[in-house]
Amino acid sequence: MVIGLLRIELLLNDTRSLKQKRSVISHLRTQVQKKFNVSFAEVGLQDIWGRADIAMTTASNDSQMVNKMFSSLEKHIERFPAVRIIRREMEVL
Repeated sequence: MVIGLLRIELLLNDTRSLKQKRSVISHLRTQVQKKFNVSFAEVGLQDIWGRADIAMTTASNDSQMVNKMFSSLEKHIERFPAVRIIRREMEVL
């Protein structure tokens, strides 16, 4: 079994409060979980309204499948107009 972890730090455009940040992250979570079979969590920077640190995990029996899915997931996130990826880390265990 292969476990994949993708951690992404986001710059949130046009958010002026934690309430707006939560709305953007909630919408992103819903869209990502609808399209991809991953667990999604905000793992850092919870009190900073202009940035977010999110992590997604999945399990598979093929590491190449995990890599392809995370690549597609990253492209999907980049299409959101309210966010910009500023850092990413991927681990496959």
